[in-house]
Amino acid sequence: FLLLLATGSEVKATISVQPDSVYLFAYSRDDGRSGLNLAWSVDRQEWHAIGDAFTFLFSDFGTCGGQKRIFDPYLFQEESGRWRAVWSLNDTVQQLAHASSENLYEWKPQSYPVVMEAPANVQNPEVSRVGGDFVVSWESHGTGKSGVFQLRTADFTHYGPTTPATVTREGDRETVGLNGAEHTGVVRRVAWELVDGLIKHYEWTKFHNAERAETMAEDPIRYWEQMVQTCHLGNRTYVKSKLSEARAGTGQTLYGLILEIIADHPNIELVEA
Repeated sequence: FLLLLATGSEVKATISVQPDSVYLFAYSRDDGRSGLNLAWSVDRQEWHAIGDAFTFLFSDFGTCGGQKRIFDPYLFQEESGRWRAVWSLNDTVQQLAHASSENLYEWKPQSYPVVMEAPANVQNPEVSRVGGDFVVSWESHGTGKSGVFQLRTADFTHYGPTTPATVTREGDRETVGLNGAEHTGVVRRVAWELVDGLIKHYEWTKFHNAERAETMAEDPIRYWEQMVQTCHLGNRTYVKSKLSEARAGTGQTLYGLILEIIADHPNIELVEA
């Protein structure tokens, strides 16, 4: 049975008697900005998010902030045990996104093969197993290029040509109630050990982030200098010069500096990669 523990503002579900297997729900939220989120359930009725919108996979596609999103994530496991995820990048590009992992928190480099011609797009991708191949299918809602399409791949490295879909779509996305909201994603039956490992990874990451927050408080200027290296902050030369002034003590305070940067460059996003 389940035991609910309250720690501060966070409620965690723990299992007093561990089952052999549970259900795992893979989804995204906040218009794709959350990346890949995961939740688990014993009975497929009561769901427990692993962390408060904790991200197990970020999209590396595009510039920091605006394009790094995961839409329509589709998670599945190979016969070998390897996990794969495919997702839609946005509603304008002709690329499919893919990544693989052994444990769902350490991921191999992502790939973004071009699978359509403009003005088509790639929405709601799914994967079916046909013989020895994976058949990836998706919807396109681009102007003048609407329909369902597919391609074959044996390894998600080499891809066959895109054709109109002949495969029967899995159609296994479902809507789940979670923390008072509804989210759409895919549900997989997994061993409890996998979910236990995900929870432990989340707890470790939370502890590590708390340590990093202390470091940021001790040296915020250095933190924002690192942000300049990892994010697209508009005019980087301008930002770097302001940071240099702040470090030398000739400029504003850190918070005044950030406000000035935002005021001078209203379209930039100060978001960590």
